[in-house]
Amino acid sequence: MRPTRLTLSLTALTFLSASALLFTSVAAHAQANSLWLSVDYTYSDVSYTNSALAEKARLGGIRGDFGLALTSSLGLEVAGDYQDGNFSADGNTLTGATTSGLTKDYLRDTRALADLFFGSFTIGAGVAQREWYDVLPGAYRQRTTYNYFPIVLTINEGGFYLKGEYDYWGSGTNKNYMSDLGATRQDTSLTQKSGSGWGAEIGYQLRSPALIETRIFASYHRWDVGTSDMQSDGVQALTQPKNNTVTIQGGIGINF
Repeated sequence: MRPTRLTLSLTALTFLSASALLFTSVAAHAQANSLWLSVDYTYSDVSYTNSALAEKARLGGIRGDFGLALTSSLGLEVAGDYQDGNFSADGNTLTGATTSGLTKDYLRDTRALADLFFGSFTIGAGVAQREWYDVLPGAYRQRTTYNYFPIVLTINEGGFYLKGEYDYWGSGTNKNYMSDLGATRQDTSLTQKSGSGWGAEIGYQLRSPALIETRIFASYHRWDVGTSDMQSDGVQALTQPKNNTVTIQGGIGINF
């Protein structure tokens, strides 16, 4: 059974309280021993494509970031991004069967970074994981997980900020619940051996005397992932084709 909307909402709150944020601005928090918290509402256009299947969605979500400046030049943060809603799918599944229609999925991204502050520049690097829980209409469920190492450069100037990110590939798994199609089939966990991601964000932060900043932003992110290995589900050999995912996101949030 796929998670209910209540379960997904609780998951979103867990991610928010534990961390949150795909991208965040931290250079303004370089005072030693200072804490910061950032919370944003997001709206995203997500497009996934491989040689046989296309999936698209427009999703509302939430992201946030919690961090600590240990010194004037070093900080730590945990972050995450959560979205759920309707995806439309059109094409063929891994078995070659046609799939078309709407479903409810979720996407989440969590990470932990170490940050170096250089005046208006911040360089961050760490570990991260991306997950997409996907229910192909009239077919079976999928859970795709990327483990990767993000490197992030942020430039702040006069309230404006510009951020660039490159994501080094660690590992990936595309789990397919083929048992959804019948007892003769077995679930498979296809190994995704190669990939990379990159993104950019631009935004403006409006400061106030109460030390609460309001932020508006727009971002772009792309994943390119290679073909997986091949495994049998007990009926036929399956492989996940080379694919890409593009996310265009905008939103508004506050910094404490």
